[in-house]
Amino acid sequence: MKPGITIATFFISTLLHTTLANAKEAAQVEDFINQLEIAPKNSSIDLDTLQNIDGRLISPESIFPNFTQYSIEELSAIYRYTKTCVGDLDKIDASAREFEKSICKKKEIPEQWFYSHVIHPLGGSYAWHYLKDHPDKFEILSKFLHVQERPDALGGIGKLSDDNLSALLNGQSWLLNGETLWFQKDKTWNSYNASIWRPLATKSGIKITAASINCDIRSNSVCFKFKDSYEKLWKIGLAASLLLTILLITNSFLQKKRTSEQQQFITQMLTHELRTPISALGNIVELFRHDFDSLPENSQNNFFKLADSVHRMRLMADASRSYLSTYSTKRINTEATNIILSEWLCSTLENHENIKFCLTENKNLKIPIFWCSLCLANLLENACKYGKPPIYLHAIWHRGVLILKIIDSGQLAKYSLNALTSANFLKTNSGMGLGLIIAQRIAKEIGGKITLVGPPTTFILEIPCDE
Repeated sequence: MKPGITIATFFISTLLHTTLANAKEAAQVEDFINQLEIAPKNSSIDLDTLQNIDGRLISPESIFPNFTQYSIEELSAIYRYTKTCVGDLDKIDASAREFEKSICKKKEIPEQWFYSHVIHPLGGSYAWHYLKDHPDKFEILSKFLHVQERPDALGGIGKLSDDNLSALLNGQSWLLNGETLWFQKDKTWNSYNASIWRPLATKSGIKITAASINCDIRSNSVCFKFKDSYEKLWKIGLAASLLLTILLITNSFLQKKRTSEQQQFITQMLTHELRTPISALGNIVELFRHDFDSLPENSQNNFFKLADSVHRMRLMADASRSYLSTYSTKRINTEATNIILSEWLCSTLENHENIKFCLTENKNLKIPIFWCSLCLANLLENACKYGKPPIYLHAIWHRGVLILKIIDSGQLAKYSLNALTSANFLKTNSGMGLGLIIAQRIAKEIGGKITLVGPPTTFILEIPCDE
């Protein structure tokens, strides 16, 4: 049999069995849903009720201080005023200033005010801050509370994790919060205890877990896995045989490509990192040039040699930058080191006195220190060189992830990492795109990521780490 006919037969057979398997899995999910609809519910809430709630009172970000619209100094001033009723709030917007002064003067705030003033700058709802001094107003103002501030109301959606609340806002239909399963159908969200939904899932041949890589069907944070059948095993075996054939044909090519890309990444990194010492040497040459006439004859000859070498190094770095726009796929050494978060950040910012940083909680963490430092240094240098002051570094540790936000007051024409690292951008800009490419590559290799939002221009570096 010819190889082309064999491969075509494999594809047709795989497609046929995949279609049959998908139809069976869809029937299993439908059977599970039908059983859920008549099963005892833990709680319920109409979708219309949720849609009538201001989205900010559901978003998990509303619980945290608003670092996007307020500086650290402004937030600190508000916090001190809430504690002492003393301080200058002239730089704070009128609504926050009005609220805090009313609290300090023990002046009642009418219910209508809370319709247009939802989230407090320090995080949480205005109603929650107000009820601390006026608990007797709870029944009137409870509808203005964030769902996490009233966890037992609204069917208990306030007990959902931050990720599940975000998924709910994004229109997902399935949520798994601990052992509780949430399902939305016919404009109603229903929750079910594990003692109810797990036996029903098993009866339908389904295993439901938190989302992972090995999912047969994935719905945001929920993973559906189905019991293996003869058809699925046959399909896997057939696909594996086809994959093995393709891998054997392309293995040699991929090996050469990986080696080439790894060499390119090392060259890319070295080229970028050598730009700073080359610039420093250039400055030293310029200083010597001013005092050239006073140098001895032998020193003058050595100066020419030094100037020529620096010039050649600078030309080499500039020439290589234009074509180093891709990176390799081979893994780098990500061995973790124990650090104290505050000490590491202070050390990293030693050469950036104009950058202020905010640390919500000091931690002892394990991270690949060399690569994380190099990645953060590139982002900080870009902020200093291309951004506008004031520049802030905000550090948060949340659920095994270190989140570093580099915020400056500049604005970009387009908030897209792809645009900043494109070949056209590299041709017309010196350094920023290449530094971002290196930082993205390192972040990916250590299991993290870099995102860009704004305005204000905010680069967010996320690094997975252990305590």
